[in-house]
Amino acid sequence: MLGALLGIHTDLVFAERNIDFQLDRLRQFTGEDREVGSFAAGHILDCAQRLSQAVAARDAHTKALTAALQGLRRSEPPATAVPVPAERTAPAARSH
Repeated sequence: MLGALLGIHTDLVFAERNIDFQLDRLRQFTGEDREVGSFAAGHILDCAQRLSQAVAARDAHTKALTAALQGLRRSEPPATAVPVPAERTAPAARSH
């Protein structure tokens, strides 16, 4: 279970980094000093598509991680433990 949680976490971190990267690229292509021509339009469209895929992946990984962690949580507190009586053994017979 720990391996699965760590794998999901790694995928979640990758999706977050990809979102940051695609946002930076999108800002570069749409900066105030840039003119949006046909060349830049293709890159903007590509960044927007990759950004939406990364957000969808992040949301899916977050949902899976939340479900896995919820599954580890106890639904109700443990019942009060009833002490189990210790087995009594018959005293050993004495030989005289």
